[in-house]
Amino acid sequence: MTSKNSFIKLLQEDGKRRIWSIVLSALTFIILFPILCAIQVSNFRGGASLELEWELDQLTGMVGSRNDITIFVVILCAVVCGLSGFYYLHSRKKVDFYHSIPVRREVLFLASYLNGIFIYFIPYVISLCLSLIVLKANDYINQEIVLAALAGIGINLLFFCLIYTVTIIAVMLTGNLIISICGTGVFLVYVPAVRELKNALCLSFFSSYFTRRETMGISSFLSPIENYVNIAFGSLKGSRYIYGIVITCAITLVLFGLAILLYRKRPSETAGKSMTFAAAKPIIRFFLVVPLSLGGGIFLKNVVSLGHNAWFIFGTVFAFIISYGLIQVLYEFDIKRAFQHKLQMLVCAVLVGVIAGALQLDVFGYDRYLPEKDEIRSISVAIAGIDGGMNYYDVSEREMKYWGTAEYELANMELKDFHAAYEIAKIGSKRGIGRAGRSDYYSHEIDKEAFSYYVKYTLKSGKTAYRCYGIRLKDCKDLLNEVYSDQGYKETHYMVYQWKKGSIDRISVAYEMDILNYISNNRYSREDYRFSLVGDSVEEFIQIYKEELKNLTLDEMASGAPVATLTFERNLFGKNNYVGYNGYHVYPSFVKSLAFLAERGFDVTKKIDIDNVVEISIYDRKQMERTYTYEVKEGDAVNVQAYEPLSYTEKEDILGLLPALLPMEYCRDNMAYVVVEPNIEVYVTYRLGENGLAESFSYRILKDKVPDKVKKDLGW
Repeated sequence: MTSKNSFIKLLQEDGKRRIWSIVLSALTFIILFPILCAIQVSNFRGGASLELEWELDQLTGMVGSRNDITIFVVILCAVVCGLSGFYYLHSRKKVDFYHSIPVRREVLFLASYLNGIFIYFIPYVISLCLSLIVLKANDYINQEIVLAALAGIGINLLFFCLIYTVTIIAVMLTGNLIISICGTGVFLVYVPAVRELKNALCLSFFSSYFTRRETMGISSFLSPIENYVNIAFGSLKGSRYIYGIVITCAITLVLFGLAILLYRKRPSETAGKSMTFAAAKPIIRFFLVVPLSLGGGIFLKNVVSLGHNAWFIFGTVFAFIISYGLIQVLYEFDIKRAFQHKLQMLVCAVLVGVIAGALQLDVFGYDRYLPEKDEIRSISVAIAGIDGGMNYYDVSEREMKYWGTAEYELANMELKDFHAAYEIAKIGSKRGIGRAGRSDYYSHEIDKEAFSYYVKYTLKSGKTAYRCYGIRLKDCKDLLNEVYSDQGYKETHYMVYQWKKGSIDRISVAYEMDILNYISNNRYSREDYRFSLVGDSVEEFIQIYKEELKNLTLDEMASGAPVATLTFERNLFGKNNYVGYNGYHVYPSFVKSLAFLAERGFDVTKKIDIDNVVEISIYDRKQMERTYTYEVKEGDAVNVQAYEPLSYTEKEDILGLLPALLPMEYCRDNMAYVVVEPNIEVYVTYRLGENGLAESFSYRILKDKVPDKVKKDLGW
């Protein structure tokens, strides 16, 4: 039995052996906390005057868990402490010495393990206290900063222990420093790397595959770094946050027990070898060779422009040979034994082939899957190419979370009357079978008359399924309009329906036609033009706008340009720190909204000044392709015939063309339903002011509204 004094002596001797890591940890945390806090405070004092609330929030992030630099340092410190604490296991002489000490192995392990935690924790806490003293001395301290610092201590210590223990397990399984470092890296990134490989394979072989990020999935808990980031930055809320902490504690304790078991069972004579347990070799080889082989195949397929499956097969075979041979060489330190263990090699090869074949043939019917209507409780949809300029934020008092459009709508929408949504999905499902990876299936260009349709099926059994289909507008135009007109869709698609009273502090209004905004303030960006609603006008306008937005149809959106564009702004951290919800439009049918704006000084009748239009240039894309020819004869220079666009400078022509134009940005944001003439690009050159400066603006023309004169001049 080991006495208390003997254990303390073991701690002291282990600390002497690791003095360099103690010094490194102390220096790192002194720089990270008190010095950086002092620099930040100095910047606040000497820089522009900012809101105190915002400055305190920045300092809260520095001393708390929401600091990516701190996360990086904690991870690095955990790896260094884990490697340095048990580095002696790589030397047979040192192993013999330590194991000759008359104490149990568990006690030796515990002494080194605890010292590693002390090397991290003591400098961390001391440096953090010094940083709080710096903040207190400069009157930058409050209860929230202190609580954030305490929470940061707990969270960072928990994940230090987790990553530290993972590193120690890697050391226990290996007998060489380089292999230990590689093993640690594999343990830390394996799960997210395999998940990304799975996504890449499915995207390549399944036309309807949809990737989404889960913060509560089992894979996130099996990835120490991903789990660390999710909890540190508050991606999990409420009970999910507590659940995440509890699960992480449980995993850390299990790994701690495993580390002790491996230390007890680790043969002393394996020091200096690549692997310490022969039974682990085929398991680790299997879990490395299979994903590396498939990863090599999908990498080569994606790199080659044609993307043919032959390249996938070649890349997979090539990566299999290289990865299997390399791992075997690392195991044996003998290149002659690169392809030893033929049976294990055959098993790996068969599994790689089975997975590749199952993906190619869609054995499990992923693309064919379409639940029956009576199995579905609700459907959520997101349509890429409708209001693409909108952004989605969850804003709390102290933080802001950005959502992707599809991610937000699928998470928050539930269509109970889903007939039209289901029928569009059925069309997409039939069209997608056998079209995975084809460039004509998905389209993100404004002239392809196609769009991506994201679907979440929520079944009555409680299960959910996600799909993404490539849809042609001509196959579902009426159905698409029906989905858009559903109030359940609109109330999720437009966040304006979800804001509580008083959530919005200001509404900025600008003209949809860029030219009008440039002229209004003689500036060079639309954002520089500001017409704002504030005070009581904000809530009054929102109520009017929501009522008129309910009646908007896709046909109206596709018939012409809106009058104005809106940005709903929230004051997040005090004065002049606004978060904007962009991409909302005021259409000609919004009579009450336009009248409200007009009453408050926004000129809703403003038109482009014809006298300042210098030129309208029209480019025929097909003609451009035909015109640029290269005729090379022996002894001759290359003959390049330049393309000349149509140019209109007469007022009569300009007056006839302007009503047919739609801003390029608007067409791009609404490409799912706004059908433009694919072969025509338009540029309007406008004189910006009396100084003679001119600017060109990009436009498109609706497919069914190309003026006869333009058709004639183009020879159509």
